[in-house]
Amino acid sequence: FIIYDERTCYYLLGGSSAQFRSSGAQSLVLWEAIQFASTTSKAFDFEGSMVEGIENFFRQFGGEQVVNYNLQNTNFTKS
Repeated sequence: FIIYDERTCYYLLGGSSAQFRSSGAQSLVLWEAIQFASTTSKAFDFEGSMVEGIENFFRQFGGEQVVNYNLQNTNFTKS
């Protein structure tokens, strides 16, 4: 699944069947999504993964690792 606007196309969700995992279909579908994104958006965001195999798969498409920070304000004082 992808979602997009004029700036970025986001790869939100993908999956495959264990039976057909070696068929190359998942790579083809992702490549088609990237091709589509090139006609509608300026960037394609793989949304990353901490799973080494998935991260390696994304890098094979030329993805670059980008660090994203998450800041959260937590109040530790009790009233």
